[in-house]
Amino acid sequence: MRTITLCNALICFTLNALSAQWNRGADVPKEVLDRYDARNHKGMPYRLLLPAGYVSSESYPLLVSMHGGSGVGDDNESQMLHWTANFVNGTWRKDFKCVTICPQSANGWHKPTADKSNVFALIDHVCQNYSIDENRIYIIGHSGGAFGIWQMLAMNPNRFAGAICSAGGADIQDCSKYKDVPIWNFHGDADKTIPVSYSRAIFDEMVRVGGNLKYSELPGKGHGSSWTSFARKGTKNDGPYPTQFASGQTDRSTSHQWKWLFSQSKASGGGSEEIAALNETLKEINDRFKNVDVRLVEWPIGLQKKLGEMKRIAFMAFPEKRPTGKLPLLISLHGGGGRKMSLQKQLVRSTEVKGLGLAELAGKDLILLEPNTSSLWNADTLDTMLDYVLETHPEIDTDRIYVMGHSMGAYGTWAWINQSADRFAAASPSGIGIGDSGDVERLVDLPIWGMVGGADKKDRVAGIQRMVERLREAGNKQVKYTEFPDADHATANAAVFSSVELVEWMLGFSKGK
Repeated sequence: MRTITLCNALICFTLNALSAQWNRGADVPKEVLDRYDARNHKGMPYRLLLPAGYVSSESYPLLVSMHGGSGVGDDNESQMLHWTANFVNGTWRKDFKCVTICPQSANGWHKPTADKSNVFALIDHVCQNYSIDENRIYIIGHSGGAFGIWQMLAMNPNRFAGAICSAGGADIQDCSKYKDVPIWNFHGDADKTIPVSYSRAIFDEMVRVGGNLKYSELPGKGHGSSWTSFARKGTKNDGPYPTQFASGQTDRSTSHQWKWLFSQSKASGGGSEEIAALNETLKEINDRFKNVDVRLVEWPIGLQKKLGEMKRIAFMAFPEKRPTGKLPLLISLHGGGGRKMSLQKQLVRSTEVKGLGLAELAGKDLILLEPNTSSLWNADTLDTMLDYVLETHPEIDTDRIYVMGHSMGAYGTWAWINQSADRFAAASPSGIGIGDSGDVERLVDLPIWGMVGGADKKDRVAGIQRMVERLREAGNKQVKYTEFPDADHATANAAVFSSVELVEWMLGFSKGK
């Protein structure tokens, strides 16, 4: 283990001597700068950017951007360098709706004398005056800004849901104070201004204390270019920017730094035993799976209120080798057994006999979404969920959305397609007695495949048979029926969620054709 200890005196000496080299680059264009409102809070200048379409009835994450050395001053412009221009990008603003603030320090965030308490006061001020989800306050910074972040995390670790630092350093004696805060740290190994050994020392200490830290070291990158970690599309463990994880509680769910950051929430109990178990299970799954990358998705607090009895975390799987262009979406609804399961048990079960296992087995270029509920599925809340997913995942092909479920999942599938048939290209409800319910006339153009175990309860077998019969009588020419011989309810469920043929069949349909 490396034993480098960074004391405050050493930090200050290094940064004061080299501050003139920080963050040199082109100014943010005036048209970008003008998008931010210039404000002042108790003598501290800052810029504020609201999300596109901001409404007070919604709640938004808060992103705090900490500048480096060249931003020091009081002009309320110098701090607006480099990555702050990215935040007005239309795609970024659509994918990551948040309130952004860029405070300015008069003497540099790295100095112990810098009044970082003013930043906390500014955060409180913004939370009081705007609709902020206080479980999702994030902080990012490069160089001197990163030094400031490490100090602020030590001062009040409970204030932040996640942090991204670049090319900074910390007093490693403070690491235990913020060991449970999700942090992603970047540093170029060719940095001659702030040595990479600073970040390596932080990582080693976070390993020792079991910290919640991801560390990406950028080969060949110097100090002035490592801020580009804020603009990169992410990294894989085996990619050009290898990532290390300090402990089992570290969230390995995504290699895209912005998606990672905005998935963090204090409401999920970051650092809790439940989340630690989820992340450990997630790591085991992704180490084992070859075709898909499984992620945890936490619904925003404002959305959770609209989702009723749906659990706050859903599972998603993406192709391990992501193709270009749009991808189809397959939504898998679990059965009644999942209602009382812990999320960790549901995650395991999904890989064995539910949607995640089917996505891995099929190995197709699709996105798998498996929401979770503690009650019966509700078509209204499922529509609300899908609206959000499509808004935040523009890579989904809206002409190729599919839904399937067994038992209670089939009940949800049937209710949903009866309410919103025009949203789907194909569906598969299986293993439940829904035969005489629903308006089959509305489903005449929707391909539907019903499955059931031949040894299941008679009303379930008859129910699926009757559903298929009514659909055919109504004129639906894309109806299929499969009965698994000698299969009871549980074994039929396993058969449904191991049917690659079913996935291939659904993928053959598109609303656009």
